Amino acid sequence: MYYDLDSLSTYWENTLMQGLNMRTVTNILIVLFFSVVVVGCAAKHPPKTELSNAKLALAQAETAEAQKYAAKLVESAKRKLALAQKLMKEGAYEAAKREAEEAYVDAKAALAKSESLKTKKEVEALKNEIRIINEEFTTIEEVPDEK
Repeated sequence: MYYDLDSLSTYWENTLMQGLNMRTVTNILIVLFFSVVVVGCAAKHPPKTELSNAKLALAQAETAEAQKYAAKLVESAKRKLALAQKLMKEGAYEAAKREAEEAYVDAKAALAKSESLKTKKEVEALKNEIRIINEEFTTIEEVPDEK
């Protein structure tokens, strides 16, 4: 089958003039191209950074004794991290990335909760010490002079 380039060019020019101009078609093609590239690249690369971030956040939470103060969040982070590692081995990179990000968030939440509860405990201990000191001063003031 032989096509005359001039007639094809005329056909496309007439078609484009009826509904779309060349700039619009070019913009649509550019958007489609980059969409395909972005989607293709996103699914092809293992989420190593996300997994590393989740592991680091979990290690920080465990160092801060988050298991003691936020056990459910720590367990959730561990479970999601394990699932992310499994999904990555299976090649499900997008799902692995999502699970790793969720594990990171859970680990950071556990760390924050742990630090918050520790600080609250320390504040309560300081308040108790202040109360005891105030009681001692009150007792000292109540003792009459022996002169």
